[in-house]
Amino acid sequence: MFEKFEILIEDLTSEGDGVGRMDGLAVFIPGTLPGDLARIKLIDRKKNFARGEVVGIVKPSAHRISPKCHAHAECGGCCLQGYDYQAQLDLKKRRITNALQRIGGLDMANITINDVIGMDNPYYYRNKAVFHVSSKDGKPLIGFYSSRTHDLVDVTDCNIQNSAASSVTSAVRAYIEETGAEGITCILVRTAAATGEIMVRLTTNGSGLPHPTLLIEKLENTGKLVSVTAVDGEKVVLSWGKSFITDFIGGLKFRISAESFFQVNPAQTRVLYDTVAELAGLTGVETVIDFYCGAGTITLFLAKNAKKVIGIESNPRAANDARTNARINNIKNAEFIESDVLKIDFEQLTRPDVVILDPPRKGAGLPLVEKIASLEPEKIIYVSCDPATLARDTKAFAALGYIITAVQPVDMFPMTNHIEAIALLQKKLL
Repeated sequence: MFEKFEILIEDLTSEGDGVGRMDGLAVFIPGTLPGDLARIKLIDRKKNFARGEVVGIVKPSAHRISPKCHAHAECGGCCLQGYDYQAQLDLKKRRITNALQRIGGLDMANITINDVIGMDNPYYYRNKAVFHVSSKDGKPLIGFYSSRTHDLVDVTDCNIQNSAASSVTSAVRAYIEETGAEGITCILVRTAAATGEIMVRLTTNGSGLPHPTLLIEKLENTGKLVSVTAVDGEKVVLSWGKSFITDFIGGLKFRISAESFFQVNPAQTRVLYDTVAELAGLTGVETVIDFYCGAGTITLFLAKNAKKVIGIESNPRAANDARTNARINNIKNAEFIESDVLKIDFEQLTRPDVVILDPPRKGAGLPLVEKIASLEPEKIIYVSCDPATLARDTKAFAALGYIITAVQPVDMFPMTNHIEAIALLQKKLL
């Protein structure tokens, strides 16, 4: 039996676990928040860290609040629902600062890290939701997997998702209950903030969809439904309406397919893109290369102030969406290359004045950092969704002559531990 003891929670991990210290040893405890004095029991102890389980909160953090979500404790997707929103923003700024110091080994005296730009209403902001579907005692379960498990938590109203997502899941739930359908395993819902259009994509297991017209009828009652597909592997088993929805950012029109990357927080997306544009400081004579450009949103957003913009994207459907988006916005100075970023012939690329780097959570990695530095851009705007990989990559850029001078965090994911940050790297003067 492991001993029970009290511990003060000092921080959160990137996964959202509380962190305390016992005789200098880091102890990770899910379900706790910074400032909590928690009574825990150790469940695992290693040489350099330990894991604990909460027995009770002896004294709650001064920033604890009552979470609005009824499934908060079970789901675990929004680990900060019970934390005051301003405290969330302060915590996220500290995460970025600590990562740049500890992982990047950077001199913080010469780096400006601005306060996180938060939301006036940090709820119901997501325009994309993925719900898993199962059953229990003959009734459908629709929701999310509990943290680090395959236990499905039934969710009737997720209060960080667009309200259309709840309407769609209610419609699918009613359809399953009426028909006894067992084939649906996953529900993707995408919504367009500017147009209100709704896309639904169902994943099935080959058991079929009885009475598909009934499914469409129920979904049509959820709002401005324009696209429904059901797929079994690569096979489309139901197709209704269009294959895309349409949204607008800063006056630009974008077609978004089910597979395309598109920022999930429309209100903060404009803040993010305006920040990128401000840091880029384009005057109309620059060439910009946008790595991991997705559907070309940032690329096209910058096009009006650049001589030429080039987007690079490996996903064929996203790259096709980017070309389509350029065409429907009549943007002539944009080019999109469909390729893995590391397979591009960098010697054949036009030398950019500005590079936009918006990699996945795993970051860019040293090979790409070296290739980008070889292009010798004056500025690199790094859009990061993980402070740890931002710190690692900026450390690598620093060794190649690019120093980080400013960071503007934007809270794209309220109630969660995730944070987006835009970093400006500039070529070091010799």
